[in-house]
Amino acid sequence: MIANRLEISKSSVYKHLKTLEEGAVRDRRRNDMSDTGLRLLNLDVGARRRRRIDETAKSEIRRSAEEYGEMANLLVEERGRGIFLHRADSSRATNLDTHAGREVYHHTTALGKVILAGFSDGRVSDVIER
Repeated sequence: MIANRLEISKSSVYKHLKTLEEGAVRDRRRNDMSDTGLRLLNLDVGARRRRRIDETAKSEIRRSAEEYGEMANLLVEERGRGIFLHRADSSRATNLDTHAGREVYHHTTALGKVILAGFSDGRVSDVIER
């Protein structure tokens, strides 16, 4: 049913549900697909905190994109990875596959490298090992 509705394979649905269960987001004790574990409450608190950061930074991100004629992004660090929260485009910018919610390894983006530069050597080693 889920696979048909989302138009993806059953194996993909299975992998996504197992990931949610392992992350304690979905309560596996019940067969109800809409039932979520309590960890989801914690995720929502984090999401609300990021929205405040996003709202505060949006105008500055837009201003930077317009001033420099390039794409500007807001990236935050979470669990050793970068997560894009906001993107502003310019008519002259090269279009990259960045969108809100996309997770990246820090070393693959300029913003991520800036974040790594602010970490202690030990923290950078931990992130690299992940």
